[in-house]
Amino acid sequence: MDRRVGWLAAAVGATTGGIALALGGGTLGGLYAERAGMMELDALGPMLVGAGLGLWVGSAAGCWLALRVRNYEARSATTFALAAAMPIWVVVGLLWAQISQALPVPVMPPFGGLLSWIGLTLAAPAALTRLVVTRWVTRRVERATS
Repeated sequence: MDRRVGWLAAAVGATTGGIALALGGGTLGGLYAERAGMMELDALGPMLVGAGLGLWVGSAAGCWLALRVRNYEARSATTFALAAAMPIWVVVGLLWAQISQALPVPVMPPFGGLLSWIGLTLAAPAALTRLVVTRWVTRRVERATS
């Protein structure tokens, strides 16, 4: 396997794709709620579902696209592993956001909470998944050749 690992491309692609499709999914959910005549809190459900699905699918699609554009190997394995792990990382990110807000002393600047949530929920899982997949593929190739 190529020595280039691609963790930065995976992180940037997952972050970009996740944010783009989460915004698009939230907007489509809001439009659906508006057309269906939902009011106030009822409209929040479709918006959250759209944003959540956009975050999930967008991070995997963005990761695959970034790895494809940069011509890295094991794109599909990285994408499937990231798609499987994303719900866990979203929960971890939401817990981190709640814990960091509940602390009596501010740990981050005003936009630090949002940036740390994006990093923990989108960039970190993509980079870690890419490192794990490349190590797994490298060991598999070494075993097959020896």
